[in-house]
Amino acid sequence: MVNSVFRAAEILNMLSSGRNRITDICRGLGLSKGTAHRLLKTLGQCGFVFQDPMTHQYYLGHLIIKLSSNPAVAHQNLIVYAYDELKMLRDVSGETTALFLPIGNRRICLEEIDANQSIKLVVEKGSVYPIYTGASGKALLSQFPVAVLNQLLDHTPLIKIAHNTITDRNVLIRELDKVRKRQCAISSSETMDGVFSISVPIKGYSCPVALSVFGPQFRLEPKIKELEIVMKRIAKRISDKITKAGSQ
Repeated sequence: MVNSVFRAAEILNMLSSGRNRITDICRGLGLSKGTAHRLLKTLGQCGFVFQDPMTHQYYLGHLIIKLSSNPAVAHQNLIVYAYDELKMLRDVSGETTALFLPIGNRRICLEEIDANQSIKLVVEKGSVYPIYTGASGKALLSQFPVAVLNQLLDHTPLIKIAHNTITDRNVLIRELDKVRKRQCAISSSETMDGVFSISVPIKGYSCPVALSVFGPQFRLEPKIKELEIVMKRIAKRISDKITKAGSQ
């Protein structure tokens, strides 16, 4: 059973790299055609693989695509690495903490731990916002190579959605330069009026990640210096977990 699971995983890995023919799979894994066909048939019945009836080549199936297109599933490992750290940051700050990832020219809240306050701000997991707004947006954009950043901004209208939304591309670029140097982004009323946020980048993952704290300005702004130090330490611990997992 263990060998079959291991071989099935290797087959999926081969298909993801474009080796789609049964002969490629047999040669690459040292399998007989009979064994390869049995494994592929089982993977097909489960929705992990499908075979083109015309070319007879194999491809990743609908279930793989469905799983990989769900951010909470596709990035489950990141959530595991970061969850306890998010809770710790929530306890230290007293405010809502979250992880954000880029999706095209928007950003999505991958995970969130609500503040332990009677009056609190939440965005809800799965919520999406323009990537050019807020501290988390700037922390994400600051991690893109310049060429990629420029291409993204070429196709992203900077529309005002709150009192302090940045709508001038040159101003945004200057802000991102500051974020890169400081490794920390701060915003006030950029996405929603009255919302203050602090965000730092998490390095070493397959895409940019932002660790964020947000809440009412009157509570959060006085804690900037203290939280910036704590958040950078936490981001480093999460990055170390990602690096360690990748080396195993």
